[in-house]
Amino acid sequence: MVIAVAVTAGVSLLPAASEASPRTDAAVIADDAATALDALDRWDTTHRPVHYVRFVRARDAAAVSLARELDLPVATFVDEWAGIDDQRQVALFSALSQLGVPYRSMASEPGGGFDCSGLMLYAFGEAGIELPRVSGDQIRAGAPVDEADLVAGDLVYYPGHISMYVGAGMMVHARNTGSTVEVAEVSDRAGRFSDATAIDD
Repeated sequence: MVIAVAVTAGVSLLPAASEASPRTDAAVIADDAATALDALDRWDTTHRPVHYVRFVRARDAAAVSLARELDLPVATFVDEWAGIDDQRQVALFSALSQLGVPYRSMASEPGGGFDCSGLMLYAFGEAGIELPRVSGDQIRAGAPVDEADLVAGDLVYYPGHISMYVGAGMMVHARNTGSTVEVAEVSDRAGRFSDATAIDD
């Protein structure tokens, strides 16, 4: 199930990044994302309505935590995440569950360290999508997406760096040495976007 995204013509979804831009690597979001992943796995295994309800509650709790940490309206991510399919949700929550994990060059180790493409490799791998290792190859592997059509779980790229769109002009990424996996505003340098779930189509 995929929701339509309404966009006003000529208005960019992506804010310009700045030093004062909101960002977070809060452990509460990582914990909520891991809980949502577990609940989704349980629902996929049993298909019992009670487990679906538990998943929705866990997904919404993660969305609310992220919105509060970024000082955004609580419905910001709740509404968008409700409209993406399970594969995107697995990739999204897998990436968010690693918030606070240190940046490590050439690494893709849950709980240990990631570089930008290593985080995407891990997150989409958890969703059953095999991406190449290098960021430029990753963005080319998916189906191109227009900026106006971005939804949570899409890849966002500018030369030398790749991240995952989480909604509301925000992305989850492993930024650089000395940083941790975080959610931050999409850089105004971003110019290519793609749907990695299309690899399986």
